[in-house]
Amino acid sequence: MEKVRKFFSKHGLVAFIVLFFIMMVRGCSKNGTINKLNKENSGLSTLILAKDSTINNLESLIMGPDQLNVIEYKAKSEVLDWVNNSISKYDRNSSMMELQFNVIDMKNGYDLKIKDIEKK
Repeated sequence: MEKVRKFFSKHGLVAFIVLFFIMMVRGCSKNGTINKLNKENSGLSTLILAKDSTINNLESLIMGPDQLNVIEYKAKSEVLDWVNNSISKYDRNSSMMELQFNVIDMKNGYDLKIKDIEKK
């Protein structure tokens, strides 16, 4: 501590000016770094917003669970329709008629599910 006192008492004004100059240079360099980071931050923010909008556009292309259910129900309905048409080609006894009515009921159930989902 005494060395510092002796130094300042001997070179007081010059040491103070040099110390002030060093602190000013450090402050200016920090301010320059802050300005540079602010510019970089604004550039990155616009880039992030652009990427976010691209992601939102791509997310709209992904099928949701309702769309997948509609595809599944339509496939099942088409299979049941094919089964119904195949049964209709042949002579039907009472057991075949009962099977055909069950197939028609199942197909109507899937068609109702498709209509409910498409209303949303």
